[in-house]
Amino acid sequence: MAAFAVIVTVLFWGSAFTGIAIALEAFAPGPLALLRFGTATLTLLAVAAVRRVSWPPRAALPRLVAISLVGITAYHLMLNFGQQWVPPGTTAILIQTAPVFTALLASRFDGADVSRRAWAGIGIALLGTVVLVLGRGGDLAFTGGAALIIGCAVATSVYFVFQRPLVAAHGVQAVTTWSIAIGTLPMLVFAPGAIQQWSACGALAPKIAVIYVGIFPAALAYLAWNEAVRRLTAARAMVFLYLVPLVTIATSWLWDGSLPTATSLLGGGIAMGGVVLVNTERRRRG
Repeated sequence: MAAFAVIVTVLFWGSAFTGIAIALEAFAPGPLALLRFGTATLTLLAVAAVRRVSWPPRAALPRLVAISLVGITAYHLMLNFGQQWVPPGTTAILIQTAPVFTALLASRFDGADVSRRAWAGIGIALLGTVVLVLGRGGDLAFTGGAALIIGCAVATSVYFVFQRPLVAAHGVQAVTTWSIAIGTLPMLVFAPGAIQQWSACGALAPKIAVIYVGIFPAALAYLAWNEAVRRLTAARAMVFLYLVPLVTIATSWLWDGSLPTATSLLGGGIAMGGVVLVNTERRRRG
């Protein structure tokens, strides 16, 4: 089940960047975030109603609200706005520092034992991402907006480490539904712009892209990823995110025919090697 959850997440999150790029042709970053997570919220609430998922107990609300505002609201707004100033290549590299922050937080607050072999695997996978981005001709420039992208990496690490006790107590579906719904509420400030831009958008592709990234890379992928984190621990699961750029390359090729370079493929292979190193370490120690 954990392997299936990881595969689903990597495939959906890898395709999200192409979907977001298409949606940004018609929608500004703030309205896009609201439209995406509004769609995700409606999807999850519909499923929760059918499956009769209960509302969170009062005792869980402080932690739940905190991780939602950090991991959903702050993460996605910082990412959307940060990409206005930070080149895609720089963004792709900086966002992949999330497993490093996750390992640090998990070792401090979640009781995770991050071995030297695991740290080596994380480092190798990060190196592979850098090579992959450079191979795609990524534009590297560490502008002031880079701090927003680093903030994204920290925010998503906080979310996945500190949601684990909630998932253990209340279940994956409940915590995912609550956190995305709560994290979407502050985005309602963009509602006027979202309504206006949706009405003004005459092209079908951006609207389809919004619905796609809301249902699949948001609602379903977060469900799958929270399940993976529950089974594997946050530090180990996050290493698999180094495979996301490979899926992004594949979806870009399907969308606009851009072929990967040999350097990109080499970088992807290095990243996969790092992931394998971390996860075979578990079996050897077991």
